[in-house]
Amino acid sequence: MAELAVTAAAAVLLATVVVAADVQALRPAYGAGLGVLPTKWPRFAATWTGLCVGCASAGLLAAGDFRATAAGVAAVLAVPVLIAPLVEFALLGPAVRSVAGLPGRFHDMAWVRLPREPERWVGSGCRWLRNRSEGQWCCRCRH
Repeated sequence: MAELAVTAAAAVLLATVVVAADVQALRPAYGAGLGVLPTKWPRFAATWTGLCVGCASAGLLAAGDFRATAAGVAAVLAVPVLIAPLVEFALLGPAVRSVAGLPGRFHDMAWVRLPREPERWVGSGCRWLRNRSEGQWCCRCRH
């Protein structure tokens, strides 16, 4: 019984660390609104914790039953990696988020603040090269 309790506690701790790391990794792409908790967060947290504890218990029991690490890992990964996403996709459909404003969020996140003028210079240089390859030597006239 102690093995199940230790496994469950380790699974919940590991899952909490992974969720926190995922939120921090996705924050630059989706903005500050990503970290807002939904109104039904206690229910979501309870089901998520139940899933973590269930997968950990199944993995521990499978490892003890099969006496092989690979079978225990397969049992642990089966539910969250295969079954849960398929059920969620069947019930909710594909989840798509907008990436509008992504370059600006990445620019604001940079440690070294670079001026925005070089971006315009590079854009102007690319337009000049494109016009030159089309036979135009400048934007206003054709030589």
